[in-house]
Amino acid sequence: LEVLMHIFFDIIGVIGSVLMVLAFALVQLQKWAPTSLHYSLLNFCGAGLVLASLTVRFNLAAFILELFWMAMSLYGIAQYCRNKK
Repeated sequence: LEVLMHIFFDIIGVIGSVLMVLAFALVQLQKWAPTSLHYSLLNFCGAGLVLASLTVRFNLAAFILELFWMAMSLYGIAQYCRNKK
């Protein structure tokens, strides 16, 4: 059961990483604007999934990075909402 839990959280972390890399790639390919809502949302969700995966195999550096990534994504979401008013 413990092995399955590790595998599950590894998969969650990989999905989160894919979401973050996808968001970055779409901005670099000029398909999305870095100020777009979907860019910030995808980054926020991706970082949250990676953060969740760290509950099984904790890594302080990754934890700090993901917290910062989520905070900046929330800032981007707030900026987007503020500019839409």
